[in-house]
Amino acid sequence: MNKTTVKSLMAVLMLTGATWAYNEKEITFISWGDADNQLHISDPVFVEGDEPGAGSLSPWGGPTQGFVDAEERIYFSCYDPGYFKAFDRAGNLVTYIRPDSSDNGATIFIESVNAFYVDSLFRVYIESFPQMKYITVLTLDGRVIDRLNPFGPDSGVNIDGLDYHSLDVLTFDCWYRGYYTYIGGQFEEGGGFSWRAGDGFYYFINYFDSTSMTFIKYLNPNLRGSPEWRDSTIVPYDGNLKSAGLLAVDDSMNFYVRFVDQEPLRDGIQVYNDEYELIDEIIMATYENKYRWYMKNFVRRDGNIYEFRCLDDGVHVIKWTKE
Repeated sequence: MNKTTVKSLMAVLMLTGATWAYNEKEITFISWGDADNQLHISDPVFVEGDEPGAGSLSPWGGPTQGFVDAEERIYFSCYDPGYFKAFDRAGNLVTYIRPDSSDNGATIFIESVNAFYVDSLFRVYIESFPQMKYITVLTLDGRVIDRLNPFGPDSGVNIDGLDYHSLDVLTFDCWYRGYYTYIGGQFEEGGGFSWRAGDGFYYFINYFDSTSMTFIKYLNPNLRGSPEWRDSTIVPYDGNLKSAGLLAVDDSMNFYVRFVDQEPLRDGIQVYNDEYELIDEIIMATYENKYRWYMKNFVRRDGNIYEFRCLDDGVHVIKWTKE
């Protein structure tokens, strides 16, 4: 059954007596470089082709995913060169795992980290690229403690995707077998790469035009990814919306939406409550900032937002706190 509702324009767009609730503070800085306690970044390089004057630019190289745990250790992975690193708030290196690292005979990842997650007990879950037959689970110091696959790590079934949700819930995309949900140390059939919130429902945002976005809520989808039931709520947007996507849902059921507005050109995060009412807006980066490298912002389950501001000298980790 599908149901669509439209939120009141005034209820959504007006922040009565609003003062912005978030304040920013830089908590960590990590410089660019190839030392163990730095993060690698590389500029595009022109690669000559077979014919005179032919060729192409190689892609940028830099960190691809960032994560912040409850003790504010900051984790990074990088495609090229492949590595997994963690730093404390002082910028000291805590963990450094290289490609083809292994422990107890178990390979952690092959060429690079495709995705990772750190749970509330500080266990690290790593999906390898190229894909392997399991997700590696390890301690912060790099010791392997488990190898996860719904069909067993020796089943021959590749893990093609790993995504995380509220309350340490994970989604595994199993090669030709569909989605499986890892919750409470057990696997359940079904799942999705949209966000599963603490209420057990899945959420994502559809962006159709420049004046609205649609919040979609649905139950656990079947193995083909089709929801059994869904509810759609159209939320008007006051501006000229270029894109919108759901970043996270916190433990209080607030929704964090990454948006880009075309006029004026700006981007940031809008925060909506569980009634899809706009309660805050944070402008983080504009195209005038000329960030050297973009990394996706991270929202912790308590509602704190972390911005990875990649400038010429390195990564400035900015914490946005509700006050």
